[in-house]
Amino acid sequence: YMEIARKYCDKVIVTITTDYFKGFWNEPTHIRPYTIKGVSALYRWYGFDTVKTLRFYPKHGFMVVGNKMRK
Repeated sequence: YMEIARKYCDKVIVTITTDYFKGFWNEPTHIRPYTIKGVSALYRWYGFDTVKTLRFYPKHGFMVVGNKMRK
């Protein structure tokens, strides 16, 4: 996902995902939990600055928005 984003995204990237919660593993499509901190680290690794994070309450999810860093 991040390789594709780095290649094709010129400005803004938005990631929305579920956060880890007690019943996370009860859903067979959940491969691994992510955190806001982890997604923000991925953004930096692939050349994006995190500009906004938002938790969804009472649901278990969050959104991270980033801008592509200029070289």
